[in-house]
Amino acid sequence: MVGFMLTAPVAARPPVHRDPNVLRWLGAYTASMVGDSVYFMALAWEAARSGSPAQAASSSRSAPYRVPC
Repeated sequence: MVGFMLTAPVAARPPVHRDPNVLRWLGAYTASMVGDSVYFMALAWEAARSGSPAQAASSSRSAPYRVPC
């Protein structure tokens, strides 16, 4: 006699790239990185525009990371 399992079948999970939580996180992360890049480019631009080269260098050194230009 063959026994049958009395459990409900496990629903297949959607692929990760279609998961709404992953898409929300990816959108927020992208917006955050774009905002950081714009901030640091504006900071460097303003430092170069309003001060001497030494002042511009000191303000760009205080940034937590460098934005590739």
